Amino acid sequence: MSGIQLPEGLPEMRPGRRLARLLSTLDPARLNGWQLGVVLDAQNRQLAHDQARMLATARELAYAPPCEPDSPPDRQAEPNPFVGTEISMALTWTEYAGASLAEVADGCVDRLPDLHTAMLAGRVDLPKVRLIVTELAEASHEHARRIVTRLLPELHRCTTSQLRAMLRRLLLRLDPEPLRVLWRLGYPRLVSSVGVL
Repeated sequence: MSGIQLPEGLPEMRPGRRLARLLSTLDPARLNGWQLGVVLDAQNRQLAHDQARMLATARELAYAPPCEPDSPPDRQAEPNPFVGTEISMALTWTEYAGASLAEVADGCVDRLPDLHTAMLAGRVDLPKVRLIVTELAEASHEHARRIVTRLLPELHRCTTSQLRAMLRRLLLRLDPEPLRVLWRLGYPRLVSSVGVL
């Protein structure tokens, strides 16, 4: 079997329709190891983009009132407390998985919009977004946004373990109270990974 050449500019190509179309034409069996790494990275950028759109859709579902198939696209002022159930039914997921996606959608799209923008651009994937949203859940909006602004240039270089440590160090500098709460709740090993309170 003969190999193929990768399209020029693939490593820098932004996620979206063009990248999705191009990736759908590549046969991994005809690529060498180096090419597979490039394609895997491009596929992850596209996946992050698609997952960002999924989070935006889940967020919209949280504010959509009960309706019929031909109802107008109305929104309500407060989120539906049962959106996790709606998501789990739409995706045939567990209640837990649906609620988890709803929490990440709310945290990413509404609370940390710069993080959502980075995800749409393919610069951060869902596992990292989930980690960031979870770690910053108890931080003030101001502190959470400042931390995300500080982390954005580093996200593409960090593993989730490195990112968790960075998040906790930054959070400790800005707002040590959530870590004190974790300490009091009996998670000293968790807190000790960022320093002594």
